Amino acid sequence: MGCSAAYYIASATSKVYANQSAKIGSIGVVACINYDESNTKTIEIVSSKSKDKRLDVQTEAGLNKVQQEVDALGDIFISDVARFRDLNSSIIEQTNGGSFIGQQAMNYNLIDEVSDFETILKEFTMEQTTQATEPAIDTADIIAKERARASTISAKANELKMTNLGDMLIQSNLSSDDAIKHLESASLDVESKYPSIAPTQATEFAKVMANSENPTIEPKVTTDDDEESLVNALVSSANNE
Repeated sequence: MGCSAAYYIASATSKVYANQSAKIGSIGVVACINYDESNTKTIEIVSSKSKDKRLDVQTEAGLNKVQQEVDALGDIFISDVARFRDLNSSIIEQTNGGSFIGQQAMNYNLIDEVSDFETILKEFTMEQTTQATEPAIDTADIIAKERARASTISAKANELKMTNLGDMLIQSNLSSDDAIKHLESASLDVESKYPSIAPTQATEFAKVMANSENPTIEPKVTTDDDEESLVNALVSSANNE
């Protein structure tokens, strides 16, 4: 039996199974007030400002108060079950607080499957075994491979002076081989369409100059230290250079 408070707890789980003969539901709240007719007599005196602390359901006012409390608790019960089971509250209200046997409970989506304990336990054990045999993901290896891929693409992009394209290819998750093919293809395309910006003798000259010491430029000055001769010599030297 999975009724009332027992079903309240079950409805909050991720999945609810029930045996075909199980009784499910009884979603509602009941208040029970018993009057003992024994010889024992109890006298209660309630504070005048707390008259609703001991309601007399034999009066209409007392009965209405208890009914309001029960209805409020019933609404909370229905709302929670609807939220737990991802259902509309109106579906739960249609049960009218009734109980349903096995498959009938599925008609109101109160359970997920009709099964038995042995079957469920076997399925759970098989699921746990399958998860245990799955190889663990080597995060460190994945990170190392990704760094190597990005480094290879970046190096080739720098070599071909296409760093922006290299960055885009790294973000695209292409393999390093495919990315390098794209870079080389793009480089050839640039050389054929825009030869003016392709590597030229001027580029080679710049490389040589970058590896050479700064040339020392000295004015060709005669022994005469006349100021005018010195200025002329400097101008002549600059023109020649």
